[in-house]
Amino acid sequence: MERSSSLECACPRPAESGDCEKKFFEQTLDFMRRNKETHFQASHVAEDGHVLMVCIRLLSPAQVTETRTQIVAAAVVWLHENHSAEFNLDALADHLGISRYYASRIFRDVTGKTISRKLREIRIEKAAKLLQQKLPVGEAGRAVGYSSAAHFTKAFVVEKGVTPSEYRQGQP
Repeated sequence: MERSSSLECACPRPAESGDCEKKFFEQTLDFMRRNKETHFQASHVAEDGHVLMVCIRLLSPAQVTETRTQIVAAAVVWLHENHSAEFNLDALADHLGISRYYASRIFRDVTGKTISRKLREIRIEKAAKLLQQKLPVGEAGRAVGYSSAAHFTKAFVVEKGVTPSEYRQGQP
């Protein structure tokens, strides 16, 4: 169920833009207090610093969940595509069109994992496949984005419970 509401500038002249901004923020806060259980997207149109109007589109909880899930799915795809590069949270957030803080928060809320942990899982799964193909341990680590053999081994042990060499030896 989607509802819309608009808050319009009540100032008679743009010269009183300070008053307009104050009224705008008061109206927005009042609106938010009345609609505590809803999430919203807000946008405003400004001309020379004068707030003309704000449109608020209310989102149902199902729409919020769907949107967050879509963002996380896009993040996971990006992680798979960029797993071998040095991780850059800002680049991921830019790709998603959200802030780095919001990207981290919703990823953890939706998956129960941090973005870094998910990246480690992806890298180690890809490295395990390379090790099954008999690629040397150092090459497998570098291929999935680890510049240090020690860091790769430590991450591998965390994910698989054995060292990369032990993993490869245990494969048929």
